[in-house]
Amino acid sequence: MRSHARDFYLGLDLGKLRDSTALVLLERYSTRQGWDPYYLCDVYRWKTVIRLAERVPLGTSYPAVVERVRAVIDQLAPRGPVHLTVDATGVGQAVVDALREAKLKCHLVPVTITGAEHATRVRGGFAVPKEDLIVGLQMMFSRGDLLAPAKLPLRTEMMNELLKMGRNLRAIGSGHDDLVLALSLAAWTQRENKTVGERDQRII
Repeated sequence: MRSHARDFYLGLDLGKLRDSTALVLLERYSTRQGWDPYYLCDVYRWKTVIRLAERVPLGTSYPAVVERVRAVIDQLAPRGPVHLTVDATGVGQAVVDALREAKLKCHLVPVTITGAEHATRVRGGFAVPKEDLIVGLQMMFSRGDLLAPAKLPLRTEMMNELLKMGRNLRAIGSGHDDLVLALSLAAWTQRENKTVGERDQRII
């Protein structure tokens, strides 16, 4: 089986006074399964895997955060398209501006987290309900669309955060939920995007 297509989704949740900044990376790729003689096309299976979950040390300056993000993107860009989704709520807008000025090798997606009912496009990015972020993420896990390898650093902490959020969605953003917010931002953009050429193949 050969890999056919690959793209990367980074989620960045910016830390506040008590929470660290979190960075999570998803890799989405397809593997050829065979040939469909009825539809006369290749058959591919798509997988999305969490490849990186890290917390930037508390107190790290935002310019240093930008440089850390740049280092990750520079490693990924030669392998496939990179999408960086950033929480632009509140102080995050200043970091979004810094990321734009850094001219990173990625598609930058600023997201403002809201309490509205539907996601909307706004000037410079998107406004997305927090329920869309978390419920969509929970559904990806339940369907097996998103895999978290057993050896992934901070995996246990991330799953515990997700479990707590599932019990009280209104509490999102009020506690230690940085890893899941970063993951949910990356996953939201991944769900919204279409992989190049997907519509010309049979996907299972």
